[in-house]
Amino acid sequence: MKKPSFQPEEEEIKLHNYGPEYPMRYLHISRREDHVTVYYHPEEGRWFATHDNDDQQVILTKTGQVRLCDIREKKDAILFCFPCFEDKNEIMILKDESGLFAVLTMSPNGYYYGSDREGFGYKTVHLYFDTWTRPLEGSVHYLTTKNIEGKWDVVWICCPQYFDKNHKILGINLGITRKWLIKGRRSEKKALDDLALLGGPSFNDTRRYILYDLTSNYSQDLVEEFCRIDGNIVTVTGFFSNESSKSYQRVSVCMWPTSLLRSAYKVKDNYALAAKIVHQFASDNYFEPVKGFHEKLKEFTAGHGIRFRINIEEEN
Repeated sequence: MKKPSFQPEEEEIKLHNYGPEYPMRYLHISRREDHVTVYYHPEEGRWFATHDNDDQQVILTKTGQVRLCDIREKKDAILFCFPCFEDKNEIMILKDESGLFAVLTMSPNGYYYGSDREGFGYKTVHLYFDTWTRPLEGSVHYLTTKNIEGKWDVVWICCPQYFDKNHKILGINLGITRKWLIKGRRSEKKALDDLALLGGPSFNDTRRYILYDLTSNYSQDLVEEFCRIDGNIVTVTGFFSNESSKSYQRVSVCMWPTSLLRSAYKVKDNYALAAKIVHQFASDNYFEPVKGFHEKLKEFTAGHGIRFRINIEEEN
């Protein structure tokens, strides 16, 4: 079988994260729904933006430095979500008036974001996040994107950092480095299969990799309001006030292992699991679960052989 080809840069790229097996860490994704002005630089063929709409910001182009306010072509977009890989929100997923998405990544100085040359040409953006990493260690992750023609690409993304021989950080790079590895496949599975042929990782290991749909309507911040997944434990927490006694209850249910919960809910990743729980137990205001949720979870977990612990605290 002929291996798929891609054109990497001159330097060798790291396809895997190496090192000890770290505890699972989770990606924080903000949903802001803010309006953002994006600027199109025709010579670069890319869109640029800042998270605070600073039109005086200077960007670096092949022809030199340019202020955003000096770029004529611009439009309004919605900041759909804002993932945080290291200690900043390094990626902006923007949505335009036609409902298409663009992926903008942070520049090395951290002051602005730039798209690839596809611009607002994506219907779907998935992130395969390697949880066995630590902030500021130069981690590698992957994006898969589906364009308006239905073709799938694989994009390698890295948070590069610079270390000395004793692994002391010499300089923090705030930006994201990205490279196209696979282009124009008929399905996401085919794109990922071709990545594996190149020596890339297998994302079937749910103990290590989490799939995030960056173009779904679920809000990661909202999911974290009362449902958290920490390693092998899922915790659902609700706060309920009692006006007659002027007290409140804090009810929390811890359930483990996470893998059994995913099987019981028939989902493949932790993000979908948290979203399922939120939709099942969300109250009318959607920021806390309904009263009595712990009894339903107790019945559900016991019926599927899942271990659980319920804690109820009451304070005036």
